[in-house]
Amino acid sequence: MASKSPLCFLCCLLFNLPPAGAISDALRAAIQASPRSIYQIGRDSGISQIVVSRFLSGERDIHLATADRLAKALGIAVATR
Repeated sequence: MASKSPLCFLCCLLFNLPPAGAISDALRAAIQASPRSIYQIGRDSGISQIVVSRFLSGERDIHLATADRLAKALGIAVATR
């Protein structure tokens, strides 16, 4: 995994954002902890099962809007610190 750039770190500080990867890590943990299947989470969020599965396995990243839809389907909030 590549190290985070100084610019990324600076943006996190200036805009009070979580560090890069924190949102993805939290969503992956919530998906894994959910009693629902990947299919059900995808259906509830309007995201295909394949996209959810590839995100969960680390094969692909997702857009912020997709992360927000997943978070809503999982009943969690994506928020700044």
